[in-house]
Amino acid sequence: MGNDVSFDRLVELTCAEIRLFLRKVDQTNLSAAMKGSGQRVTDKLYGAMSERVRTFMKNEIDFIDPEPAGIEAGRQRCLQPAIALVRQDQLSWPHPTS
Repeated sequence: MGNDVSFDRLVELTCAEIRLFLRKVDQTNLSAAMKGSGQRVTDKLYGAMSERVRTFMKNEIDFIDPEPAGIEAGRQRCLQPAIALVRQDQLSWPHPTS
């Protein structure tokens, strides 16, 4: 996977893969990671969440105020379950774009 692994690339996963990822990721890390994310990423992630979880996450994201380093650390911690799922052939990480 190498350098092509980034939190923003989650938008390239299927809805089923996003749901699988969301079941494995820590919500505290996810809220920090989503804090500074672009609209495409947040829309994709929110779209795969139940209404209850989506409401919780939006409230959590509004409440927290992580430093930029905390946002990046949250993103890196969120990617660990994704990498594990790829290694278990349960998730197909998108190929690098040219």
